[in-house]
Formats: sequence, C-alpha cells, structure tokens
Amino acid sequence: MDYRTALRMQRNLYINVYMYASWIFVIGIFLFMRVNMLGHLTKYLAMTVFALVAAIEGARLYFGYFGNVSCRVGSGNGWIRNADRYDAASSY
Repeated sequence: MDYRTALRMQRNLYINVYMYASWIFVIGIFLFMRVNMLGHLTKYLAMTVFALVAAIEGARLYFGYFGNVSCRVGSGNGWIRNADRYDAASSY
C-alpha cells in the first residue's frame, strides 16, 4: 500500500475525530438546553435525529480508521480491492 496516498485521509480522520467529539458536546449541550422549549413531536424528532447522526458519524469514523489508518480492510470490502486490481491490470 502506498502510504503517501493514505496520508491525507489519515490526517483528515485524525482531525475529524476531535471535531466530532467537540460537535457532539456542543450540540448535546444546546439540545439539552432547548429540549423543554420544543413541542412534543419536535422534541422526540430532534433527539432521534441527533442520536442517528451521532451514531452514523461515529461508525463512519470508526470504519475509516479501521480501513485506512490501520491499513486493514474487512472481508466484506474485498471486492473493492479486487476491482481496483482488475482495473489497474487491464489498463496496460
């Protein structure tokens, strides 16, 4: 694996992890402060959307770290690596 191509992604993941933690903290505080002012449906919708977005972003960062920074790709992503090899071999 060429580490020079992965360096930009690794830096972005490293910075994004810290931004994610501060984003969760700030949005959580603001949502906690405003939850009593919201209507019944809006309250549950805002909490659900916040939880979903936080979980999806956390999973995205975890899989980005697992696949890029640790240089390991899960078995489910093997078809992507094989397709890249096929394209590189057929371009010659």
